[in-house]
Amino acid sequence: MLFRLGVVVVVCIHTLMLVAQTFAAVQIRGEWFFSVLDAVFLCVYVVEALVKLVAFGLDYFRDPWNDIDFLVMGLMLLDFTLPLVVLPGNAWFEDVMFLLRLLRIFKGVRAFRLVHLLLSLRGLESLQELAGTFALSGRSIGAILLLMFTCLFIFSVLLRDLFARSDPERFGHLLDTVFTLFQLLTLDDWSFIYRDSAQQGASYIIIFLMAYILIEYFTFLNPLLGLCQRSHGCRGPTVLDPGLAEDDKRLAQLVERLEGSERQKQLLLGHLRRLAQVERLQQELRSRAATSDHIVDTFFETAEQDFLRH
Repeated sequence: MLFRLGVVVVVCIHTLMLVAQTFAAVQIRGEWFFSVLDAVFLCVYVVEALVKLVAFGLDYFRDPWNDIDFLVMGLMLLDFTLPLVVLPGNAWFEDVMFLLRLLRIFKGVRAFRLVHLLLSLRGLESLQELAGTFALSGRSIGAILLLMFTCLFIFSVLLRDLFARSDPERFGHLLDTVFTLFQLLTLDDWSFIYRDSAQQGASYIIIFLMAYILIEYFTFLNPLLGLCQRSHGCRGPTVLDPGLAEDDKRLAQLVERLEGSERQKQLLLGHLRRLAQVERLQQELRSRAATSDHIVDTFFETAEQDFLRH
């Protein structure tokens, strides 16, 4: 736990350093300081990767997040070692400098480590549930997005053919039309688009703009939001009864002692929780069935007694 907390602190500091380096004045004045910190962070990431490889073996690479961490560490290692190995005057120097420029473009990938660590912290269950919801509905979301962009492309071709002359700045080329319709998804400047075309005698563009907005929002965007909400509801609560929170905590501690990767432990804990939920639902069903039987028996006994009295 302390090891993970230490890595979280290092990743947070590293992310803040990456943000600070986006300011030119800070980058110039603190270049040497940032170089030293990069070396320190690299050492921490290498030690973390070695510890996990020793603990989990090749199972370490079965977790996609571990693959991202290893990729970040590898990029940092190349960025740090290549300038030390290839010196100026070497035949490969220009190629190495070009490679270093490419590696620096992907500096932002290091921030993904922070996302991984936030999702692995126990105190952020809501964030983990939200990420699980998106993972659960990933294929359906992709299908809806594909339909949205297909509709966008169809309207782009149509509007480009109809209004290229009335508004050449927005509809003169296909890419300009795609950009205009993508901007229209935010409902931004649609009135200006209509006004400019209306001044050129193409006021009927309002029909196509309204049709595009209604189709994109009510046919695609609303189902997309509903899909996410339904997927979140399908996950259900982790613990059905607040009184059983202690049992759930013991179960989590038991799984934590087992060997395996974090992903395997999370999957095992999820399966055990679902089995516990099924058992609780079965007990509740048996209890309600017994109550129903008792009510029916009482009803018939009372009816029989009333019948005998009369």
